[in-house]
Amino acid sequence: MIDKLDNDLGKILREAWNLLKNGCKDRNSAFRCPTISTINVDGHPTSRTLVLRHVDSQHRMLRFHTDRRSPKYTELIQNPNLSCLFYNAPKKIQIRLQCYATIHINNTIARKAWDQSTRMSRICYTINSSPGTPVQKPPPAPAPGEQEIIKSFSNFCVIIAKIKKIEWLYLCSAGHQRAVFEWTRNSSYWASWLTP
Repeated sequence: MIDKLDNDLGKILREAWNLLKNGCKDRNSAFRCPTISTINVDGHPTSRTLVLRHVDSQHRMLRFHTDRRSPKYTELIQNPNLSCLFYNAPKKIQIRLQCYATIHINNTIARKAWDQSTRMSRICYTINSSPGTPVQKPPPAPAPGEQEIIKSFSNFCVIIAKIKKIEWLYLCSAGHQRAVFEWTRNSSYWASWLTP
């Protein structure tokens, strides 16, 4: 963990990856549930919290799950650019990501993620109406049978976010620290310090 100012950009990048990886392993990590932003059909940014499911630093990929009936599915089909915002208040570290999303439904990537999901997570996809549908009152928690859970796989969607850019911000009384890491099409990257 970086507990003081550090002038090594490589160390900063390694720490960023470690924090992201820990986010999908540790349920109590502040990096477990980032804010994900997309552009809606009217051209406005929209944000929501998603659970970080997997991190692959070698391929610069994150994995999230969603319901294919949700607005974010349509938004990502129309505009695959998304941003992720992670913040750990006690550590005073913010990580912002610019990503390009690919959507996976009813394929081997979706099936593998579904099979690795808990029963409780799968139940979320059994609701009858689409997420965000107006209702008279909050519906009761779903209590589906096994066949309903199996059928709900058709509502399950995997979002793979390929990271194009990482921005790191560390708030410190001795002086804030901000850095950027951006990858080119051939997977090489450049890094620089930024004015906080």
